[in-house]
Parts: sequence; structure tokens; C-alpha cells
Amino acid sequence: MRRLPLLLALALCLLTGCSSDAGGIPEGLTWTAQVLQSQGNGAILAAASGEDGGRAVPVLDITAQVEQGKVILTDRASGETCTGSLAPRADAAPGSQIYTLRFPDRPEGHAVYGVTEYAGGGREATLYLTVEQRTLRLTAPLPEK
Repeated sequence: MRRLPLLLALALCLLTGCSSDAGGIPEGLTWTAQVLQSQGNGAILAAASGEDGGRAVPVLDITAQVEQGKVILTDRASGETCTGSLAPRADAAPGSQIYTLRFPDRPEGHAVYGVTEYAGGGREATLYLTVEQRTLRLTAPLPEK
């Protein structure tokens, strides 16, 4: 059952890389997958421990690194990895954080990066990777401002 989340994530190739400009996806962060969700009906397909909302779904235990235009997903249980690339979308509005996501032998997808700020003052980086009608949401802690 633990392989299902990795297979879904790897098969969906929901990964991106990074941009080298100051407004791009920051490098050096350890991203942790929180939820894998269907774009078709919104169903949660897998979730990190504590993120399942009480649903009986497979446990998602995947991390990602973004570096030099690549995203590397790793299943922490098996050590298996999947590498994809990302490039800023040519048709994106200036200042937006939308990227084209590519994995070998998979349809092209997209990635969106942003910073989530909470009322209590905390903040975290958030990365959405979408391929084949499935979206993987990853988060990473950010240093204090």
C-alpha cells in the first residue's frame, strides 16, 4: 500500500525544477508532499500523515528538491526518485510564478509557486505540481523575514 502514493506521484510526474531569477522557486529547500488530489473530481488520492482529513487514503511520504531547473522527487520509504524539469511559461503574466513541467514519457504539465502567509505570522513556501489531471501540493518552511 505504501508504494501506491509513489507510483501515483511518479506516474503522474508531478515535478518541476526551479528558476534562477530572484522571483523564482527558491533552491535549497526541502519540500514535503502534503496531498495528491484529482483534478477531475477533487478526491484526495493520498496524503501525508495528519493531512488526510480523516479519510482512509494511502500515506504520502515524498520529499522534493528543486535545483538548477530540475525537481527531484524522492519516496522516503523506498529511496526511489523521479526527476523532472521546469521552465517559466512564456505566456505567463509578468511576475507570475507559473512553470511548464516536463517528465520523460509523460504529458506536459505545469507548476505554480507561491508563499502562504498565516494570520499568526508564520509562512511557508507552497508548490503545486499538476500532470495528467492530478495535483501534488508540497510545502517547505521559509526562514523568518
